[in-house]
Amino acid sequence: MKAMNEITGTRAIRAIKNEIIDMIPPTHYKRFNQLWELVVPSVATPSPEQIEVQQQIACERDRFWLCVEDKVCTHIGINSADLYNKTRVREISHSRQIVWWIVYNTCRISLQALANRYYKDHATCLHGIRQVNGYVEHDKSFRLDVELICDAIANAGFTQAKEFFITFTNECERQKNKNDERIFSEQKN
Repeated sequence: MKAMNEITGTRAIRAIKNEIIDMIPPTHYKRFNQLWELVVPSVATPSPEQIEVQQQIACERDRFWLCVEDKVCTHIGINSADLYNKTRVREISHSRQIVWWIVYNTCRISLQALANRYYKDHATCLHGIRQVNGYVEHDKSFRLDVELICDAIANAGFTQAKEFFITFTNECERQKNKNDERIFSEQKN
């Protein structure tokens, strides 16, 4: 019985670690792992405090996810339940893709977790995220819609979506300017 408890305890600790890793920037992974190894024994059952923290993180992520769905659907003018329907109607599929894009890039949730929630394949989610990347980069009206959605999410108390949007669009502009300079210098020569 004790061996079984150690196995489930180890799984719970891994789950807590994965939840925390999902919230930190990739540049800090190495340092986090070093600190994690110092603080958490390799095999131990999670304390009630650790379990409570894990539940709080999951609850906060779900609240954010529901807020994103609500704000996207309100802006587009569809029902939130439509996101879960198996349909290719443009308004619904674009709304679903915007939700995936925001949640994936702000929560650092796995593609499989996104796919499971919407009864889709992880490759479908990846394709949708890449589509929104392209739309935001090249389509000004789509970019404005996403910006307004991110503003609404920020007004609801979740600022990470707006921060990501600003960072993403600034990087797009930087890349565009860099590419324009390269083309100009090639034409000059």
